[in-house]
Amino acid sequence: ITSAALFLRRTLKAEFPIVDLRVFRNRNFSVGTAIGFVIGIALYGLVYLMPLFLGGVRHFNSLQIGSIMFVTGAAMFFTAPVAGRLTDKMDTRYLLTAGLTLVGIGSLMNANLTADADFNDFFWPQIVRGMGMLMCLVTAARIALGTLPPSEISNAAGLFNVVRNLGGAVGLAAMDTLRDIRVDYHWHQLIPAVNGARDVVMQQVQQFQGVVTGSVSDPAAAGIARLAQRVLVQAEVLSFNDLFLWLGILYLCVVPMTILMRKPVMQGAAH
Repeated sequence: ITSAALFLRRTLKAEFPIVDLRVFRNRNFSVGTAIGFVIGIALYGLVYLMPLFLGGVRHFNSLQIGSIMFVTGAAMFFTAPVAGRLTDKMDTRYLLTAGLTLVGIGSLMNANLTADADFNDFFWPQIVRGMGMLMCLVTAARIALGTLPPSEISNAAGLFNVVRNLGGAVGLAAMDTLRDIRVDYHWHQLIPAVNGARDVVMQQVQQFQGVVTGSVSDPAAAGIARLAQRVLVQAEVLSFNDLFLWLGILYLCVVPMTILMRKPVMQGAAH
């Protein structure tokens, strides 16, 4: 905290600071950088969540995971030329709004996963998210830097990229923490339903016992352990659904922030 305070004091008082934070006085840059922070959360967070689900829940190997996630890259690849042309022909704020909305909708589309989710369940959400993410990446920096004088562009571009990467780092840490919390929550919500008074529970335990009989010393305990593992998997799936839901809501909530931004005057700002 002390170091941060000294850094801010030095930065705001020096005539030529190494990092000039006074650029945040520009409204477009401040709002655009805040949106860039959120973009970083999805940019890195989705690349983290999907492999974690596919590997941890579905037990897919690296090749299978890559084959599914390839869809996002393909969607971004084919969207890039179209988005590039549109940025020169229409107000980039509209493209940014559309991009944020698409990423939000694409995330919500994966908020109802099951333990059997596969390529088909991720295909269209990835198409929607890939198109939206490309629009966000193409336009966010251009709008944020578009109302700054040329002398401030290089400093502002560095700050914008740092904040976006910071959003990714904070997002990954938050997602991992929230996932653990939600797994515990859903486990405690589901486990009371697993009791010997329910016929379906006893049938499942007996079925698992029959599978492991002869291979373990205590088939009853092994059957209960396998049933508990099944409940844990469902708790994990529900936690991923929560994260996709919250990520989608976050993006949709950011959309109104584009109203605060002015139309950029420098359409050639660097990304």
